Amino acid sequence: MKSETEQKILDAALKEFAEKGYKGATVRDIAIKSGFNDSTLFRRFKSKRDLFEEVINQGHEKMHREFDSILHDKLYETPRDFLETFIKDYAWLMEENLAIYDLTLHDKSGKFEHDMALFFKQFTEYIEKNLPDSKIDHATFVLTLSGFIYTLTLEKYYGGIIDNFEYFIEKFIDNLLMCIE
Repeated sequence: MKSETEQKILDAALKEFAEKGYKGATVRDIAIKSGFNDSTLFRRFKSKRDLFEEVINQGHEKMHREFDSILHDKLYETPRDFLETFIKDYAWLMEENLAIYDLTLHDKSGKFEHDMALFFKQFTEYIEKNLPDSKIDHATFVLTLSGFIYTLTLEKYYGGIIDNFEYFIEKFIDNLLMCIE
């Protein structure tokens, strides 16, 4: 468990990295946002890269806990019941963790590719389990679903052209059902 000081630094770092990216974020700005000075930050984290990696690791741990919580072990009466529950839960998860997801996707170090691969493997297995008789390629289905939810969430977050998030989720579910039925 992180100390209160470390957690304040990590929270400030997440905001700074999310706003400016890894390259644009500065240790000085992170220290200021956290309410500490540079030396306090460097006593807790050896470098900007170490701080970034800890932000991502902490975010991944949170995302994994939340992702596990939406993988319901229940039988759904229809594919619609399954898709409505799962997609709405997944959209919520994406909204809650957009900064970490976005930072992970844009990190060029390759350090987090393994985590993302495990996430997509788990996601694909869950879809296969709940849509076993469909003729879809489950991995492609997962990539399509993830890409759509990510794009829709970005639009909502940045105030893009989409003004009714829930409407587009419902239409997406309708379209997916046409593909699998």
